[in-house]
Amino acid sequence: MPASCLLLAIMLVATVSVSAQTRDELRKKYGEPEILKVKDGETEIERYNISPSIRLTVTYKKKGRPYELVIEPVPSSPPKDDGIGDLMPTQVVINLINELAPVALRGKNFLKGFMNGGDPEMKLDHPGCWGEYLAIYKHVIIDCSTWCKRGTFSVTIRWKESFSNSQAKGRIKR
Repeated sequence: MPASCLLLAIMLVATVSVSAQTRDELRKKYGEPEILKVKDGETEIERYNISPSIRLTVTYKKKGRPYELVIEPVPSSPPKDDGIGDLMPTQVVINLINELAPVALRGKNFLKGFMNGGDPEMKLDHPGCWGEYLAIYKHVIIDCSTWCKRGTFSVTIRWKESFSNSQAKGRIKR
């Protein structure tokens, strides 16, 4: 095999192997989570405190790989009475999205869209204050709910179940 093909194969395997992070990787980054649900002796849902004001809830499907990640604000106490609710700084949320679902691992972008208004940092700069932003990639779907006054209500990242590291590695010809 020519050296350039071997190098390309190694780069592809290295890139694919860092897709949705494992439970152990998340614990190294964010510390011990709160266990929310256990099924058949395995943690199915857990929650991390990313910061004093942001939490991450992770649902696992197979072999400790996250399937769904939800980024949301820690609810304020007492609840806000402004009718808007708790918000997270959008740039902080964008950084978390890129950390949890790196652009290089998302695969080809099939669709990006938005509904109503929202935070201009999420590219939702049309009229309306609440907005929803959706991006569908080959391996992941990202759904964000934002507010026009610079804030994000929540983000859901869903890794597609059909994709796994072993499947991707098997596609590389040797």
